[in-house]
Amino acid sequence: MTRLEPPFIVFCNPYGGLGLKTKTAEAARRRIDNLLVTCAMGASINSIELRVIEPCQSSLADACKQGRLALNLIYNSLAEHGHVCQPWVVEAWTPFGPPNAAAIRQRDGATSIEWSWKIERDPERATIAYNRFCDYMVRHQQLMFDDYSTSISVQAVWSFRLRTAAGTIVAPPYPESSITASLAGRHASAFFDLIFPYAAATSSFIADYQAVCDALGMKLPPRSFRLDALTVDGKKRRRTKLITFT
Repeated sequence: MTRLEPPFIVFCNPYGGLGLKTKTAEAARRRIDNLLVTCAMGASINSIELRVIEPCQSSLADACKQGRLALNLIYNSLAEHGHVCQPWVVEAWTPFGPPNAAAIRQRDGATSIEWSWKIERDPERATIAYNRFCDYMVRHQQLMFDDYSTSISVQAVWSFRLRTAAGTIVAPPYPESSITASLAGRHASAFFDLIFPYAAATSSFIADYQAVCDALGMKLPPRSFRLDALTVDGKKRRRTKLITFT
């Protein structure tokens, strides 16, 4: 069924999301929090996940095979392969309880376990966990998995209604906006699905765009905006590049 929303402008993310250009976990979180406080109404955390990586023996990986596995398979293999959890992992198990997912990761000859604590479809618990997960991440942000990623990260998804610079809310029939963020210090990135209620790059859109950039503390690339609208025959929607604006 064709979506019947009126035309709107949406930010289209580059492949892999948009780098948040931060050097610390605190700064990465601050960018997202500032945007939600300043430019969002009714923000809700749809899911949140703490991921913690530690090295392990290659024999454990060989036994379990690579990928996400049933927890009991990994649990039952730890002692057999002489694995003892690192102190930062034990620290996570104490307040957050046992992880609810795990995966074996192999890269450049090194083998690791990725433990995961995830909350879905429970915004109240997820909101509480967000602060606790981020506090833990900040304490251990110096731990690196490799040259391109940290050993500790927080993954979160928010949905909300954008608040315009004039103070109005982008309400139905427009779709909700959302953010999918990976908060991990200088490697932090996010997918921003931001819905602006305009059919062209008007002065009001420019004001809203600037407000979002100011809240984030960084500039969203203008070339990444698209106009989402029905085709001339009204049978489907298409996204076309927005006329360049500054």
